[in-house]
Amino acid sequence: MRLAANCTVDLAEFEWTVAAVAGVAAAERVGIARVAIARATGPLLADVSDDEVVAVRERVRRHFVGLLDFVAADAVERSDHVEAARLLEEAITLEPHDESRFLTLATVLLGLGRPRSAQDVVSRGLAVATDLDVSASPELVQLAARIAVV
Repeated sequence: MRLAANCTVDLAEFEWTVAAVAGVAAAERVGIARVAIARATGPLLADVSDDEVVAVRERVRRHFVGLLDFVAADAVERSDHVEAARLLEEAITLEPHDESRFLTLATVLLGLGRPRSAQDVVSRGLAVATDLDVSASPELVQLAARIAVV
């Protein structure tokens, strides 16, 4: 089976857009990253366990999480806490072992006046550290104490 020559493939468009992020002027990067995020339509062939498909799916997931982090950082810089929170939550769902996202998200939620939500996020971050049998960062522990999670 072959695709028609004029057929568009969402994976190809996503990967082209990801590559374009690095090739444009800094002022345009966030916009291109947003386009790439919009082009990510979900896990690639989620029910297929072929090693090559799994490798591509993992590469796409890593790119997607990197884009979420990039656009979230821009949103934090612009004080768009609602967008930052949404993007960080999505990144945490896809890659739950990066403590820095929990710390940033909790800080963003505090900025939105949502201390209970921030407490929940900090608790989740502390739980991840416990599950991984590593010490939580001093910053996360300090934030937990500040918002009375510990």
